Amino acid sequence: MIRGNHDKVVAGLEQLDWFNEIAQRAARWTIEHLDRDQISYLAGLPAGPLRLEHFDIWHGSPRDEDEYVATPHDATACFAHFEHALAFFGHTHLQGGFFSKRGRIGSIRAVRKSENEATFEIEVDTLYMVNPGSVGQPRDGDPRAAYALFDSEQKTVTLRRVQYAVQQTAQDIVKAGLPDVLGLRLFRGL
Repeated sequence: MIRGNHDKVVAGLEQLDWFNEIAQRAARWTIEHLDRDQISYLAGLPAGPLRLEHFDIWHGSPRDEDEYVATPHDATACFAHFEHALAFFGHTHLQGGFFSKRGRIGSIRAVRKSENEATFEIEVDTLYMVNPGSVGQPRDGDPRAAYALFDSEQKTVTLRRVQYAVQQTAQDIVKAGLPDVLGLRLFRGL
């Protein structure tokens, strides 16, 4: 695991003032509802990039943990920092990603709304930067929870989408006193 921007704010490692008003309210609510051990846990999460046995992970980009990488152009400079052929990242909450093969940058598509998963093989001489998406706050127009599975033996990555109790989750958000928009956006995945 690595830390994200909300983890840093809740743990007191960054200031709230660069968040928008709604994100600030959610962060304050979270701070009030976590105990000291939970806050310490968040404060102790490592910053990316983190080099693991088969892949790298980072939150935003290998250059800046809070950089948004949402287009092939954004991803281009990231490939110079790869140690493995595969990296996982997040921050944008957009499932999919990018690849670099012989200087050509392309996109990895998210799971289509008519599907539950999409699998691709890790090819030789190709670098992959994969965003699993978001379990609870997708931003790609698909309200289903998103995640990825990597099979190191088969050299495959499977992007998945699953239904979850969006209605109940939205109600719980409103019941907790958080801004309505945080619950409503779950239905649209935006």
